[in-house]
Amino acid sequence: MINKYDMLNNAIEAICNSAPDTFGRYRMEGKSEEEKNNIRAKDYIHLFLLIKFGLQDFKTRHDYITDGPGDGGVDAYYIDTNRRVIYLIQSKYRIDEGNYENKEISSAEIASMELKSILDGKLNGEDGRPYNGKIRGMQKKISGLPNLGLYDYKIILLANLYKSESLKVVKTIFSGLSYDVFDYTRAYDELVFPYCTSTYFQGDSIIIDRNIMGVEQCCKESFENTSYGKCSVALLFVPLSFVAEIVDEYKNSILQYNPRNYLSMSKNPVNKAISVSLKEQNENFALLNNGITMICSDFICSTQNGLNGSTNIRIEDPQIINGGQTGFTLSRIYRDDPEKLQGKKVLLKIIATYKSSKEQQAVTDEEKQELSTAYATFVNSISDATNMQTKIDEADRKANLQAQISMQKRLFAYYGLLYERKQGEYEEALHQKIFDKDQVIKRDTFVKCLWAMKGDCAKAMSISKADLFDEDALLQVINENTDAKCAVFSYLFFSLSVAIDNKNKKQEHPVWGNGTRYGKYALLSVAGRLVSAHLEKRTGLADILELAERSLEIILNEWGEFEKYVRTLQTNETYFKNEVNYFNYYKSQNVQNDINVFWSNYEMEESAELCLVKKTGKRVKVVF
Repeated sequence: MINKYDMLNNAIEAICNSAPDTFGRYRMEGKSEEEKNNIRAKDYIHLFLLIKFGLQDFKTRHDYITDGPGDGGVDAYYIDTNRRVIYLIQSKYRIDEGNYENKEISSAEIASMELKSILDGKLNGEDGRPYNGKIRGMQKKISGLPNLGLYDYKIILLANLYKSESLKVVKTIFSGLSYDVFDYTRAYDELVFPYCTSTYFQGDSIIIDRNIMGVEQCCKESFENTSYGKCSVALLFVPLSFVAEIVDEYKNSILQYNPRNYLSMSKNPVNKAISVSLKEQNENFALLNNGITMICSDFICSTQNGLNGSTNIRIEDPQIINGGQTGFTLSRIYRDDPEKLQGKKVLLKIIATYKSSKEQQAVTDEEKQELSTAYATFVNSISDATNMQTKIDEADRKANLQAQISMQKRLFAYYGLLYERKQGEYEEALHQKIFDKDQVIKRDTFVKCLWAMKGDCAKAMSISKADLFDEDALLQVINENTDAKCAVFSYLFFSLSVAIDNKNKKQEHPVWGNGTRYGKYALLSVAGRLVSAHLEKRTGLADILELAERSLEIILNEWGEFEKYVRTLQTNETYFKNEVNYFNYYKSQNVQNDINVFWSNYEMEESAELCLVKKTGKRVKVVF
């Protein structure tokens, strides 16, 4: 499997490969290793600008990168005119995993940031040499900003920073300016993982602020006492191009609370129906389409600041929770044949949820997490209600449960594994070969593995998909108390048994019996009984995988004895009296009871190596 550092480099290389032909300096071909590392260092900044600020255009990102001789210690910048924040960035890319995760930015490197001189507009550095053209261009942009006095500065250190002496230098050099440190853990979690999900905007980084023609505001009404707090609802008819543009630009980032993701929508037959409606119904499209439902933190719609009859629309933190399929189809039409959208409108329903005083005053992580969970629950309830009219897979409908989101984050943070909450969310990154396909954890199998590991292999074997993702049932196995290590072990163990089955499909298994053929969840249930104590001692992914491999081998070597035992039981006559039918036996409720009885006589021990022992009174007989 590809580790997170290699995922980072694969993402960097993908960005490099996306460079237009006019940016040959980003090409790796024919370059020395030193030149390649310099390119990777710049592309590391590209990755940050892409994910943190959603700058998808390569040239736009390039224009913000100042790294090079005469940069005054500032490698890049970004001016957020919506929030009135000027970001100044220093980045340290390391060429191997050990250095990347352990080497810190030095005090001297921090001190090289000539912030005062640059922000004072001086043209030369402290060594008397002129600043490069990019730095001078940045100075010109900053000085030309309207209401510059209202802007805040924020320093971004894209590097590791832990030592107290370096922190002292930071406080001295930055002289009261706020700063943020993106160390390797944050880079993995907040840059690499979003790249894997094609979520190119983080948190509250999306602000739609546009003047558009042809907006018709129907009504706006406030609600004071919702389950979340104060909200308002606005209904507007907006041009199709407005919706198409924002979905095309933000993609998965604006669909985080939607049951589906951007790419998976391409497989839905609704696309064709929407396209036909656009072509054949012309002005009736708004009447025949259910419209778009969007939730946000704040919303303003005003004609007072509009130009030439336009309307100014400002939406902060928008998320499309219904109508994603319409938005997706419009975005594709917008890219391929934008004229089809001209003169047509769609109903846009905007739900604004304003921050309460409680949220604004939240200080502790616990308070913030509690409020975040409350918000997610509120949004999901609206999403569920507004998506009732469309057939949605139950697994998709439960994709945005907070427990699911948390599990996905933990599996990546701890083990570099990618839990697929939404179908196809890793499709683009897989195509770019950012990671191996084996690192994607399929949700159906994953949840079934957790049930088997919990000691209910019959449920894992026979449960329907709808019941599998019933919220009450799902939260029994995926919640904040679910051990990520145990979850990973269960999935790896099951995957190994599948691999053995695939390898030996046409062969008899005299020793193993039918465990890998029909009883994969039964095998896992046994493992759940035997390996818990040993699992606690394991740390990284390789260690857990080794335990899964060894324990599967040991259990399989005794599985023939288990199957001999179950054939002797009167309760199993249905499956073995007249004919041998392991297929139906392993689907039955009998299996777990038989496991509980037979395997209660066994335990795992670990001295020089892992082994299975059978308890026989006071004696312990080594079986394997």
